[in-house]
Amino acid sequence: MRCIKYSGFYVKIGFGTATLLDVEKSHRTVDEMHRTEGDIIHSVNYQMTYLKSLDFAVWFNTEAVETLFEKVKAIMLDLNKWKDETDIVIHWMNYTIYN
Repeated sequence: MRCIKYSGFYVKIGFGTATLLDVEKSHRTVDEMHRTEGDIIHSVNYQMTYLKSLDFAVWFNTEAVETLFEKVKAIMLDLNKWKDETDIVIHWMNYTIYN
């Protein structure tokens, strides 16, 4: 039995043939590579999903800021109009009282 074990070792060295242990090690390595590949693909898919959700979030936030800006602008214009009308009334009252 020992003779076969050592003869396989010498055949491997002499002719470069693979033994059963080498083949099993190669299969384990390939299986590990397949698992790693699956993890990488899952990770890439997750990143794409994250980027799509991030794109939607950025779009939604942009729309929200734009809507808020339009509302603040409308309020400021209304306040400015109200201030101008109030100034006119105050100036008219001052003119009528003191003249």
